[in-house]
Amino acid sequence: MSSKGPVDRLLGAVLTFESKIRETEAYVKEQQAAIVKLADGLSANMSSSVEPLLQEALKELQEAYDAERRRVEEDMQRRLQEAERGLREQVERNRETAVQAVLDTIKKALSG
Repeated sequence: MSSKGPVDRLLGAVLTFESKIRETEAYVKEQQAAIVKLADGLSANMSSSVEPLLQEALKELQEAYDAERRRVEEDMQRRLQEAERGLREQVERNRETAVQAVLDTIKKALSG
């Protein structure tokens, strides 16, 4: 019995197996490169898609801020005008009261 036949077949099988392993490794590396390339493309695409959305959101936020600022400024201006009007009215009432008090004092002095 010659062991050369089975050894040759085993050697052939090992060589075939090694060849298949190298082919599989090459295939895996190709797939990894393709995945990395795809991920890079998706990342760039998302980045270019997100940028306009961020710009629009920033614009809307700025517009909302400006509108709220104007509303607050208008409200403060209105309150200031109301306070000034109230003070003027109070001053006028105080003046009228003082004038009336002077007139009453003069009337009392003249009558009596």
